[in-house]
Amino acid sequence: MILPTASSPARRRAFVLSGLAALLPASHAQAEDEDARATAFIREAGVMLGVIAREATTPEARRAALKPFLDRVVDMTDLARFCLGRFWPQADPARRQRYQALLTTVILLNVRNRLGSYEGGNSRVVVGRAIATGDGQEVPTTVQSGNDAPLRIAWRVSFTTGAPRIVDVSAEGISLRVTLRGDFTSWLRQNSGDLDALFAAMERMIAGL
Repeated sequence: MILPTASSPARRRAFVLSGLAALLPASHAQAEDEDARATAFIREAGVMLGVIAREATTPEARRAALKPFLDRVVDMTDLARFCLGRFWPQADPARRQRYQALLTTVILLNVRNRLGSYEGGNSRVVVGRAIATGDGQEVPTTVQSGNDAPLRIAWRVSFTTGAPRIVDVSAEGISLRVTLRGDFTSWLRQNSGDLDALFAAMERMIAGL
């Protein structure tokens, strides 16, 4: 680009506008790059989960393999904070740590108990291109199992930590984190906001999984 030498207002405006125009393709390219990274991230996570399903054949082995997997792909701190909602500020650091560990275990065991659909290629998974949203990227996925109706899943991916991380998943429009926050908030309202009682209830839930 040749810089204008004249100092007239018209020349200065033209120079500023040309500079803004030059920034637009870069911003668009950055958004497209995050869309592509989010899509690739969900595909990679699916491959990793399939490996766990094939190679970890006992409940104990699957639980051990899923913990580092979830640590890698899920922003559990963000999820925990969202799900506890307005009660999060009431929890001291020790309670937050206990609650986050319990929530991680609840999600881990639910994933473990559903790994059977990944075995033997029983499901066909199609990952669509990510769509930018207000707080990240949403990656649409369709899961076809046998003659069942296709299941539509949307993964919410955030780059807040720098690396892509899952912060929510919706199945047929039902959000995991919104559902959990509704359940936790309702329970706490009915139990005078007793966080320790909620944690005890979560421990009983874990014992039954």
